[in-house]
Amino acid sequence: MSAIAPYDRRPVAVTAITNIVTVIIALIWIVPFLWMLSTALKTKPEIFTYPPQWLPKSLYLQNFISAFEAAPFGTYYLNSFIVGLVTTIATVLAASMAGYAMARLPYRGRNVVIAGMLSTTMIPFQVLLIPFFILMTALHLVNTLPGLILAYLAIFLPFAVFMFRAYFLDLPREVEEGARLDGCSWFGVYWRIALPLARPAIAAVAIYTFIESWNEFFIALIMTSDDDKHTLPVGLALFLNQSAGMDWGQTMASSVAASVPAVVVFMIMQRQIIAGLTGGAVKG
Repeated sequence: MSAIAPYDRRPVAVTAITNIVTVIIALIWIVPFLWMLSTALKTKPEIFTYPPQWLPKSLYLQNFISAFEAAPFGTYYLNSFIVGLVTTIATVLAASMAGYAMARLPYRGRNVVIAGMLSTTMIPFQVLLIPFFILMTALHLVNTLPGLILAYLAIFLPFAVFMFRAYFLDLPREVEEGARLDGCSWFGVYWRIALPLARPAIAAVAIYTFIESWNEFFIALIMTSDDDKHTLPVGLALFLNQSAGMDWGQTMASSVAASVPAVVVFMIMQRQIIAGLTGGAVKG
């Protein structure tokens, strides 16, 4: 028994170390958000109290009210929601069709298309921003939400296509072949059979796309100039620079309001994200 004991303890030790490291990493990410939330619920004297206090004496909501009165956050929220929702739906539909075609349809030059799509993921979009801006200017789509949606589609589509392709490659062909023998078209097989079976991939792509488009700042700043076209990250940055100044209560309150939707979506759908990211991991 004594010779076997060290081998029995080794997995336990590895698990314990892994858990400790995971907790430390989680705290590194969670503590700043908790401090931001705590500061948003404090009065000005409490914010500058030394030594700092984690918990406010009472829930002071005036910071949120003042922030929303000082800037049109309702418009910013609506713009971010429209851009995120439309981008997500368009990305899921386009990427799932392209991914299915790359995984199943026999056509000449498929490997060339796959290699070309893969090469686009290696180029930072910032490098292409100037020609893209010139193109959007020619199409009169600068400073519009459709132009911003097209920009996000160009960014998110390659990654989403490869996620769907990997997932479709893992699906058994037997059901699809049976539908083809019954006279179903390729699009019918994709829409009626393959797409419903790819719900984990759909969830992962949809959540990833929505969160990324909700949080994206640089392209939204370049592509929009009017205040009624700004998304939440751009509006928040302008608010912090112009309106709030050094009012840390309003600053933290507006930051909490901007980050809560993405955090809530991720916490609710994290299992679907993991399932979609791991599905198709073997056949990339």
